Amino acid sequence: MSSEAGLPSVSIQDSVLSTTFNSTMLGILLLGIYTTVYLGTLFIYLTKKSSRNLMVLAAITIIYVCNVAQISGQWVITKTLLLMAGQPKVASFSYALTATSHGWNVLLDEICVLTISGLADGLLIWRCYNVWDKSLSVIAVSSIFLLAEIGLYLSAIIIGCINHLNPATATVTATLNHLVSAAIFMTLGTTLLTTLLIVYRIHSTMRQNGLHRSRNPFQHILELLVQSAAPYAVVCLLFAIEGVVPENAVDSWRLYTVQNYTDVVFSIVAGMAPTVMVARVALASSGTVVHANSGAMTDLEFHAQSLGLATSHILGTRPQAGDSGTESRSSQTDEKKGGTEMLTKEI
Repeated sequence: MSSEAGLPSVSIQDSVLSTTFNSTMLGILLLGIYTTVYLGTLFIYLTKKSSRNLMVLAAITIIYVCNVAQISGQWVITKTLLLMAGQPKVASFSYALTATSHGWNVLLDEICVLTISGLADGLLIWRCYNVWDKSLSVIAVSSIFLLAEIGLYLSAIIIGCINHLNPATATVTATLNHLVSAAIFMTLGTTLLTTLLIVYRIHSTMRQNGLHRSRNPFQHILELLVQSAAPYAVVCLLFAIEGVVPENAVDSWRLYTVQNYTDVVFSIVAGMAPTVMVARVALASSGTVVHANSGAMTDLEFHAQSLGLATSHILGTRPQAGDSGTESRSSQTDEKKGGTEMLTKEI
C-alpha cells in the first residue's frame, strides 16, 4: 500500500532512510578499523629490514584511498539527509533513492569498486605466482578472469557516462545490471581460484616438511586464512549471490537494504584482507614472528631465493637462537634441510 500515488509505504520509506544512514555509519566504523590495519601494515612494511616492493605498497595504498573516497561519498549523502530533517519525509526518501542509484555517486562507486577489486585480485595473483615458484601456467586462468573483470567494469562505466549517469530506458538499466553482475562473478572466479591455489600450496608444503605438526589446528587454519586472504573470497561469494537475486514487487526494497550493507562490507574487506596478508608476509620475511612450541620459523613470502631446492620458494625455516629444548627431527628430508639454508628475498 502506498502513502502517495507512485510512492511506497511510509514504513518502506523509513527503512530506506534508516538503511542509508546505518550503512554509512557501518562504513565509517569499518574504515576506522581498516585505517588502523593499513597504518600498522605501512609501519611494518617500511621499518622491517627487508627489500620493499613499491608496487605492493602502491597497491594497498590506492585500495585504501578508494575506500576513503567511497565512504566520503556516502557521508556527503548522509549529511545532506541530516540537513533535510525538517522537510517532508517524501523529499528525503526521493533524494536518498536517487543519490544512491544515479548520478556522480554511482560513477564514483563503480570506479572505486573496479580499482579495489582489480588491485586486490592482482595482489592475490602475484602472491599465487610466487608461492607456486613463479609458474605462469598456474595463474593463467586467474589472469584471464581478472582481465575480463576489468573489461566488464569499464564497459559499465563507459555506458553509464554515455547515458549521463542516469539510464533513461529499461534496456540500458538492464544492460548495466548484467555487466556489473558478470563483473562480480569474474571477481569471484579470480578470488576463489587464486585463494584455493594459495591455500593448497601452503598447506601441502607445510605437510611435506612436517611444519604443520608444530602448531595447533586453530593456528594452522588462521595462518592459511591470513596468508591467502580467504575472507575476501567469502565476501565475494556473498556479493555475487546478492547481485543475481531476482527482484520482485515484494522483496525489491528488502534487497535494496541488503545491497547497501554488502556494498560497504565488500569494499572494506576487499581492501583489508590483502593488506593483512601483506603485513603477515612482511613479518615472516623479517624473521620476527615466532610460533609457540616450535623451534622453527616459517616464511611464506612473495619473493624467495633458495640454495637449490624448490620448496624453499615457499617455506624457509630458521632455528631459534638459544632454543636448547628443540626436539631433534631425524626424519627430516634433504629438501627441508635445504629450506633451512634459504636466503630470503623480502616483499
